[in-house]
Amino acid sequence: MFSKSNIKPMLYKARDLLWVTDQSQVFQVLDNGQLQADSILTKYLALDNGLKFMMEDEFKNIWFNNGRETGMLVPEKSFEPLYKKYVIRNLTGRFNEGFPSVVALDPNNVAIPSEKGFIFFDALSFTRREKAPHLFLTEVVLTLDGKDSTLWKAHAGGLLPQLTLSADENNLTFSFSQKDAADQSLMEYSHMLEGVDKSWSGWDKDPNIALQRLSPGNYTLLVKARYDSALESTEIKITF
Repeated sequence: MFSKSNIKPMLYKARDLLWVTDQSQVFQVLDNGQLQADSILTKYLALDNGLKFMMEDEFKNIWFNNGRETGMLVPEKSFEPLYKKYVIRNLTGRFNEGFPSVVALDPNNVAIPSEKGFIFFDALSFTRREKAPHLFLTEVVLTLDGKDSTLWKAHAGGLLPQLTLSADENNLTFSFSQKDAADQSLMEYSHMLEGVDKSWSGWDKDPNIALQRLSPGNYTLLVKARYDSALESTEIKITF
């Protein structure tokens, strides 16, 4: 018997362990039936309404659907259970909802049963052609007394700004872009203000993050991006 009442009635198996989820977290089922929160899978799966589907193929790739994204976690060569996360846009909504499964035909290819037959997917080629976006901060704008002024603009050195602000300089807009993106309209951004936000924001195509009416204090803004819903960039950390 599980000790949490809001656990979804579905068991998943990966890494030779059993897993369950609630709306926002992943838990390992221990031998005594107790649940232990797992921060690593919780971070990768990015749940906000539970998990629809998760399974591990024979090559240790974890396939998942969280209601918004369909993708796979490819294990890194590491002593820790670390993964590269790939969101596969053209598979979203194509899994059989009743009995979802992924069959590994070989190390490169998988077959996915769907209502209209099998979907054959070359996972290796997909992971090789996908590159994580190179995210960078382009501008910081201060709004004060109804007027906008630029505090900082990107330059060739690529260094992040060292911002020192007075208490009334508390309405800021941070603008971002991706270097060498073929189509900026396919970029999406997510952010979290440490100590204020409890989780990452949803993905949004707007490259501008507006922080308004901030109370006096020290802040750290974390920002990440993805291109065409695939690999995520390295997080940018801005302190001010």
